[in-house]
Amino acid sequence: MQLNEFEKLLEKYKVLSDKISELHDIGFDFYEGKFPLMSDMEFIFDLTILSHYTKQGAEWVSWFVYETNYGQKDMEAKDENDNPICYDVKSLYEYIEKHHKI
Repeated sequence: MQLNEFEKLLEKYKVLSDKISELHDIGFDFYEGKFPLMSDMEFIFDLTILSHYTKQGAEWVSWFVYETNYGQKDMEAKDENDNPICYDVKSLYEYIEKHHKI
């Protein structure tokens, strides 16, 4: 996967997640209701990531998306040499390309 494709994938996933969240706020339940679209969207996203990266790479992507809110939260990850990693989309991409590519 190229960097621009990876960026577009994360960007589109965030936009769709935000829209579903906004709809949830006004009473539409796409998480567990009659139309659980969010679980389908998560499945497609995860499958796309796993088609290019190892399970550990997918876990880094999930950490970045869910734990750091796409790098917005002040959370740090460091490699074995104490260097910061996965602090923005580009550094996440570079790390998983180098260490977790299938």
